[in-house]
Amino acid sequence: MHLTYLYFHIYTLLLIHKPFGSLAAKVSISQNITGLIGNIDIPLTCSFTNDANEKTTKVELFAKNKTDDFDDVRPIAIFELDKPGRLITSGNYLKGRVTLTNITSTSTNATLTFHVLKCEDERDYMCQCEYNDNDGASLPKEKSPPTRISVQESCIKIQRSNVSEVEECIAVTLKHAPAQKNGPRYKKRPETNTRPADQRAENQNLE
Repeated sequence: MHLTYLYFHIYTLLLIHKPFGSLAAKVSISQNITGLIGNIDIPLTCSFTNDANEKTTKVELFAKNKTDDFDDVRPIAIFELDKPGRLITSGNYLKGRVTLTNITSTSTNATLTFHVLKCEDERDYMCQCEYNDNDGASLPKEKSPPTRISVQESCIKIQRSNVSEVEECIAVTLKHAPAQKNGPRYKKRPETNTRPADQRAENQNLE
């Protein structure tokens, strides 16, 4: 009987002292993105849900190299409630090749879209939400798990490749490229005997 009362008392204390920040929005980010250099329209999306007693006021998108720590870097992009999404100084390398969505009181995600993927986009990414309660008081920030964009090189050593390797590279590149209306189509041609005629004749005489 005393043990049951003790458990009930502990449970009651936990409820009383439960941090109000536990109502925090749950935040996630697009996971495990892989693309080829030059790929277009690659979205990186931060998703979040709000409790009835809160609203998201800002989403920050962070990027870092493998050896860095998210605590030591500044965000590359900021999405503020009812304001245009924007790049900040640390995200200037993205200018001219990304677009950002705007967030409103009914939004559940914020997206940065890469229009041209480059090697420098191969980084770890994380987003962080800031939000207020219904009285306008700030609540603790909530972070997403990290994710990574992996960028694969395509045909960068073409000058050192033979015809078959180049054709294979082109075929693989277009296979993974986003489908586009009236876009390029390439099918690797069947291998043929490309030896010079005199060499083929010589080989036939030896058979």
